[in-house]
Amino acid sequence: MLANRWVWLAAVLAAGLGACAGTRRVAGGGEAAAPVVAPVAPAPVVAAPVAPAPVVEPEPVPPPAVDSAALDAALRPALVDPGRAGDRRQQFARAVARISSQLGVPITVEQALREMPCGGWSGPDCTNLTVGIEIAKACAPVIASFHRKRTAEIATLLVDAVSVHAIWHDAYGYVRRVKKKGPGYTYAGCLFSKCEPDDLENGQVDGVLYQIGRLLGTLTGPACGPDCALTD
Repeated sequence: MLANRWVWLAAVLAAGLGACAGTRRVAGGGEAAAPVVAPVAPAPVVAAPVAPAPVVEPEPVPPPAVDSAALDAALRPALVDPGRAGDRRQQFARAVARISSQLGVPITVEQALREMPCGGWSGPDCTNLTVGIEIAKACAPVIASFHRKRTAEIATLLVDAVSVHAIWHDAYGYVRRVKKKGPGYTYAGCLFSKCEPDDLENGQVDGVLYQIGRLLGTLTGPACGPDCALTD
């Protein structure tokens, strides 16, 4: 059996050497096996990185132009209307009474009306009313563009928003100045003004925008402010 294995091994070696034989002769008359050179695989082709397509930013859409005179003509008569002015005065005084009562420093309706002749932006002689109209005119194109309406279409909304804001802005501010309590003129925040609650000029844009948001249904909260907890 052992002899058979050696015969088999010799046959395999002979076959292998014969298959790989070359033509070069060496001493002894035999032919030397040619070196076997393994084929060289080609280098992998690496694709060049593809640059991302440039991002094209859309051109900003400017807000629609506003005819300031036309908007003023639409806002001012409604805001200075005697009926509206008188109603705002009464609502202002009642708001003062509610705010001061909850804060524990009661002020009567009569005192508020007497000491604040322009409370609630009662008429054209009160500079607060002019400020309110100018703020509404400044906000109008932005609001109209956002809600895809013509500026003239939101004039009524602006009148209502300015009217409601006038009542609470003046009421909170008056209580703050007299009793040193409450959020003051910044009842709706102070993102667009200084956060000084005793200053009449502060909280104007924030208040008007808050009331507009309420009337449009994009904001939730009571007319007396986002943090208001007044009870009747």
